[in-house]
Amino acid sequence: MLVRKKENEGGFAALEAVLIVVIVGIIGFVGWYTYHVKHNTTTLLSNAASTSQNIAPSISTTTKPVTPATPAANTDNTSLNTDLNSINGSQTQESQDANSANGGLNDQQNQITVPTN
Repeated sequence: MLVRKKENEGGFAALEAVLIVVIVGIIGFVGWYTYHVKHNTTTLLSNAASTSQNIAPSISTTTKPVTPATPAANTDNTSLNTDLNSINGSQTQESQDANSANGGLNDQQNQITVPTN
């Protein structure tokens, strides 16, 4: 018996080689891009740090002296206390009105009877 060798059984095909080259190229590009971004970020941060160290000593820290406010002609707080007392009084009256309204509701609820069979 004679065994015949087929013609298309010879190693890798050209398409397989192209696919391997493309995959290796993609992996290489991702690695290069990652390195490139990290290198640029490190460079920018170190430049910013050195620039901020150079700028910081040149900032002046002079402040204006604060002058005290001049008092008003009327330093008597009686008018303010009167206003505050009137507000508190109106709140107390509103609270009493609400309590009496609630009491009226409770009285009405007590008057309702349910007929039983």
